[in-house]
Formats: sequence, C-alpha cells, structure tokens
Amino acid sequence: KDTKFNVQEIIEFPAVIIDVKNKCFLKGFQTYVKPSEHPVLSEFCTELTGITQEQVDAGVSIETAVAMFHNFLARNNVLGSEFILMSCGDFDGKALKKEAEYKDFFVPSYLKEWINIKKAFPLHLYKEEFKQETVINVRTTKGVVRGMPDMLEACSLELLGRHHSGIDDSVNIARCALEAIHNGHTFTHNYIDDTKYETGFDKTDTFKETLAELESQEAAKEINIEDHLLMMQEYTDNNE
Repeated sequence: KDTKFNVQEIIEFPAVIIDVKNKCFLKGFQTYVKPSEHPVLSEFCTELTGITQEQVDAGVSIETAVAMFHNFLARNNVLGSEFILMSCGDFDGKALKKEAEYKDFFVPSYLKEWINIKKAFPLHLYKEEFKQETVINVRTTKGVVRGMPDMLEACSLELLGRHHSGIDDSVNIARCALEAIHNGHTFTHNYIDDTKYETGFDKTDTFKETLAELESQEAAKEINIEDHLLMMQEYTDNNE
C-alpha cells in the first residue's frame, strides 16, 4: 500500500497440486516468508491477509521458500512430469521475478510461465451471455472474470476460508480449475516471461546447496488438502 516501497516482498508462499488426469487434489504446500527490506508488517497487510508479525518473524527467506517449493514438487513427483503453474492474475509471478532481480537469487524456469486463470477461465460454460465465446485463453485478452469470487460464483461454489490468505486462495482457485476440468475444459498457458535476465541472476550453485540443506527438514510444510478444506469451511461458518 505504501508507494514509497520500490520492492514488494512476498510474505507467504503457498501452492496446491491437482491431478488433471484424475481430476483431484493431491497435496498442498505453504510457508511464511520473512521480509528483509521491510521486516515490520503494516496494519493494512495484516488486515488484508490475516498474516501476523509473529508468523513472518518465524518464516524463511524468499530464497529458501523457493527452494522448499522445488523440493516439495520433487517429493511429489511433479518435477519431470508435464506440469504448469496456475495463478489468479499475473501479479504474483511478476512480483517474484522483481524480488528475485532485486535480491539476486535463482528462480527455476517453471516459475517464469503460468496459466492466468482470470484469462483462461471458461466462463462460456457457465454464463449464458458468454455462450458464443470460443477462444478466451489468449495472452492479449483482458481477464473475462474480475477475480476468484466471480469464478466461484459462476461454478456455484462457496468461497471457503479467508480471501487473500495465500493457501486458502490457492485451494479455492484449484476448486475452480477442477470444476472447469470436470466440465471438459482444457487449460493452456497464457503467460511466458521471456526476459533475458542480467548476469548473476541464476545462482544455480547456491540454489542446489540450499536444496540439499533443506531436504531432510521440510516435509512438515506439506498440507493435506482435505483436512485444510475442513478448516476453511469452519472459518467460513464462524465468520458468516
């Protein structure tokens, strides 16, 4: 919110794996990230996300979070398979890129392209006024939905958990994606970052060292999605 900050720092790194073939959730991942440039969270940030100062103080560096995520994908046999990231908008991926450039740390290539579900969501399957739409999944189009609540409403799904909580948003986005897949939609990527990074950006040796250091201590960051959905439902019921 404060415009004097030149670099916005990621404070939560969440993800959910879905199996497109079997149309189901597999596993979730979450870690809080300790910001280094602006270590004290604003009241606005905590109100928006629900993330507390104590949680980020106990978090890891963004470099470590990326390495933990990489190991999470490796443990769950995602690396080496055909996969792509999905997000609700392009902001998150671009924010990671900017922070990586500013702090000069390595980002794996799979984090540089993704599906922006706001552009790719098949609204024509759900709303009469979009029935004539056949191709909305293109890089140049504007989003056909304004955000995750629109997609949930179109799918007749309840918004579960806390909106703007990274892990809860990830689960809700995955719910929308699975609903569309169940209805026969095929998603394809619509954002590719083809920027030529400056020398020194890809610090692969340091990244590999971090991976090795983390390998034996991070499984606790994995999340059982079915259990987390129950927690999200409880949060929703208590805050209606």
